[in-house]
Amino acid sequence: MFTPPSGVPTRARIMDEATRHTLVIAIIAALLLIGTPVLILKLRKRKRDKLRRRGIKRYGH
Repeated sequence: MFTPPSGVPTRARIMDEATRHTLVIAIIAALLLIGTPVLILKLRKRKRDKLRRRGIKRYGH
């Protein structure tokens, strides 16, 4: 049976790379979907706390 040299990409190796890239993109997308709202909430709370320290009791309503 013929086995191609390791430098030549086989169909299985190409599919493995495509799967790996898809997995990486999915992980990054999940982190962004979770991280963005958390970051927004933290920044709002930080801004509210800064205003409260300056004497402004209500922020946003």
